Amino acid sequence: MKQSNTSKYSYLAGVIDSDGCIRIQKDFNTRSKHLKRAKNISHSLHINVTQKDGRIINYLYGTFGGRVGTHKSGINKEYYYYWKITSSKAKYVLKRILPFLRYKKKQAEIGIRLQTHIEKRESNLAGRELTDRDLEFREKIYQEIKEEKHIYIPCAAVETKRSESSEKKVCDSPNIKE
Repeated sequence: MKQSNTSKYSYLAGVIDSDGCIRIQKDFNTRSKHLKRAKNISHSLHINVTQKDGRIINYLYGTFGGRVGTHKSGINKEYYYYWKITSSKAKYVLKRILPFLRYKKKQAEIGIRLQTHIEKRESNLAGRELTDRDLEFREKIYQEIKEEKHIYIPCAAVETKRSESSEKKVCDSPNIKE
């Protein structure tokens, strides 16, 4: 039975919301010694999913392409499987899962903005050095996505506080708006 695109993209959105990572990787190109260090910075969009169950990774790879591999945990020395998709392919996927994302929607929007900027610049100025304005824009987006990545505290984990009239659960978590 063939799975619909809506079903595939909504499933991927759920996997990314729970076990995925939308990030911007910042690399320093040390090969071009004649350029200023700041001009050697590159940014790229990445989507990663890591799982102990390789079947999920195989499904993602078979359905969306990308790259797969394994890595060993430093803590418990177990092997984990990962799926990764980058750059234009990552943007393509993010645009399709955007309506289904619940928790990482803002990160996806930021990633799409970066990749759109990169593609537009490459088509207009291929091979030319990045301007200070380009670098500032990319760094701003890099910082935006970093700010979106913070640990959420589930409301259920918050201590029960007593009010004058009755016991009431109060959630002071920054991610819960009451």
